[in-house]
Amino acid sequence: MVTAPGDYWNAHIQPQLYKPRIFTFDTLGEHKWTYTFFAAVLIVFSIQFSPILNRILCNRLLVFYGGISFPLYLIHGFMMRSLLSWVVFGLLDQTSATRFIFNPIAFALWISLVTYMATKWRDWVGGKTMQFALALEELTLGVRQLRLGL
Repeated sequence: MVTAPGDYWNAHIQPQLYKPRIFTFDTLGEHKWTYTFFAAVLIVFSIQFSPILNRILCNRLLVFYGGISFPLYLIHGFMMRSLLSWVVFGLLDQTSATRFIFNPIAFALWISLVTYMATKWRDWVGGKTMQFALALEELTLGVRQLRLGL
């Protein structure tokens, strides 16, 4: 009998609700994601075949942020916990009414800085990893020979 990993903790936290689940592979599976899957498929097809949605989502700004979304994801957490929190809670006075003016300015400057850093990350790291991947592909296909600098 195989139980779910959370069953051990559930038995200690809420013993009255504990009923171990058995994973069997002869059932058809859970269907709780069926509606979500069909909704995602409908959204993809509606964007593909709707000229209005296609025009909206092909906006240059949205395409730009889509291109830097992964570096933005990697950078924003660190920058928010370090720089933004230091500026908002360390430098700016949060007890006066000026916080309603200076907090949005600080946030806008932070967004600009994180966007700039994500763009540089995409250009430098993305470019280097693309060059490495292409060289590795050519090496595995036999197009390029491995040259050791001996």
